[in-house]
Amino acid sequence: MRKLIISVTFLLIALSGYSQTTNSVLTTMFGKKKTVVDRKPIPYQTVREADVIWAKLLWREVNLEEKYNQRMYFPTTPQDGIYSLIDVFLKGIKEGKIVAFDTDDDEFKVPMTYETVQKRLGQRVDTVEVEQEDGSTKKVINNTDMRTNEVKRYLVKEIWYFDKQSSTMQKRIIGICPVRVYKKEGIDQTMQQKCFWVNYDECRDFLVKHEVYNSRNDALRITYDDLFIKRQFNSIIKKESNVYDNRGINTYATGVDTMIESERITREIFNWEQDLWIY
Repeated sequence: MRKLIISVTFLLIALSGYSQTTNSVLTTMFGKKKTVVDRKPIPYQTVREADVIWAKLLWREVNLEEKYNQRMYFPTTPQDGIYSLIDVFLKGIKEGKIVAFDTDDDEFKVPMTYETVQKRLGQRVDTVEVEQEDGSTKKVINNTDMRTNEVKRYLVKEIWYFDKQSSTMQKRIIGICPVRVYKKEGIDQTMQQKCFWVNYDECRDFLVKHEVYNSRNDALRITYDDLFIKRQFNSIIKKESNVYDNRGINTYATGVDTMIESERITREIFNWEQDLWIY
């Protein structure tokens, strides 16, 4: 009898420990992941200016309507701690952890307020007069929501450079700009509007704390910082640094020719690197 009591006691202790362990795992998995909250971006490798023997600025367009890029677009409203990229930027700007810059240029010169960003995303605050039952009028404020679902493009400014110390071609993202794609009332024409620029280096600490949806495994998600550092997105080149005021491809090519020109620039960079080697 005594042995039975001891055996049952040890069994209860073991089950209690298993239950606590299971609850802890579930809390970690489906609650707030400590590994994500405490995560910090991987620092860049130090590069000496003297070791950079070639460099080129590029501007790319990421189309969120492409299937591979749709995880940056969804969910359209935050769910289970997962945010779309535009919602992550808006969250960071509102909390003061990300600075938005005006789109007059891409040099991050003029900061924008959160209210200005809201207007760029289609939010409007209008005062209208509504007639009451007694014949009098009353002013009512109509507040429309931001149209974040219209952000279907992103411009990515980056620099490609060759480091002679490591004999490798490297690339770093400099800035990101969300672009609204919408139609004006009464005009059957698609419009595009740049919303704001963010300095990528300054927002990495915030991006690394927000995960991207993984359709195959909820336990193995990458962060937005991982997505950009590992370049897990499709894009096309829209512009390269040039003597003509850094003009875009669409200023001297149209239709299919813009895609051909984009491929030409990509191939030119690839060939430049390959020509350094002798096989």
